[in-house]
Amino acid sequence: MTDSILVVGGGAAGLHAALKCAEAGAQAIVVERGPVVGGRLAAVMLEASAIGDRSEGVRTPLFEALENNENIEIITQAELENIEGRPGNFKITINEKARFVTDACTRCKNCHTVCPEVTPNEADAGLTYRKAIYTPMSDTLPHEWVIDIETCLNTPPNYLPCQRCVEVCDDNAIFFNLPLETKHERHVGAVILAPGFRTEGPDRFAALGYGAHPDIVTSAELQRLLEAPGPTGGYASKPSDEEYPESVLLVLDNPSQFALYILASQVHQLIEQDV
Repeated sequence: MTDSILVVGGGAAGLHAALKCAEAGAQAIVVERGPVVGGRLAAVMLEASAIGDRSEGVRTPLFEALENNENIEIITQAELENIEGRPGNFKITINEKARFVTDACTRCKNCHTVCPEVTPNEADAGLTYRKAIYTPMSDTLPHEWVIDIETCLNTPPNYLPCQRCVEVCDDNAIFFNLPLETKHERHVGAVILAPGFRTEGPDRFAALGYGAHPDIVTSAELQRLLEAPGPTGGYASKPSDEEYPESVLLVLDNPSQFALYILASQVHQLIEQDV
């Protein structure tokens, strides 16, 4: 028997589960596929109204609690590769992909300035862009930046035509010679699955004009526009010209009436305030 518990998924549900396990005295191991924990709600956690009043520069309370808890181990850029055994004694294998940036990173942004590769920013629902070396938002756990190797010009370990970020890193925190994958083996007594959710791809909405005009957005993109730490600062402005819309049409497939009411109310209130 072991009192360790594996939590698959580092979103809001997984993180709160890990905290509760740790508070009960168990060792919680959080495995998150992305480069930081928080999932799709990570960006919203930075909004003052979501976490209570706080001044700029003060860490998100949830991240602070996780980082300072000795009973919680967080492994990002990782997936559960194998599990065997029985309740009370599972043997698990975790596959962790290289981050290429160590915890010596102080987030100085020198690397961001010189990186030539750009791709849509998932943390902003693709409404903004980020570099191949990036941090999804201003406050993250882990703290250090990460290199999206699929976007980067380099293909470690043998093809490294671009060294711009390495050359300007005063912290000496960027290494392309790190192992591409690291295997972790653990024994746990139980497993909590909190994998989160996925939004529909753009092809689903092509018939409605999505992708043909910048002002036709998905509900996930609209929600991000309405959030205070979002790309528009919470203002209901159009992506095409940043002007305020006079009216908004919401088209939902199998809609939740409550969610529709809340979203429509947010849009109406912001339009009334801004125009």
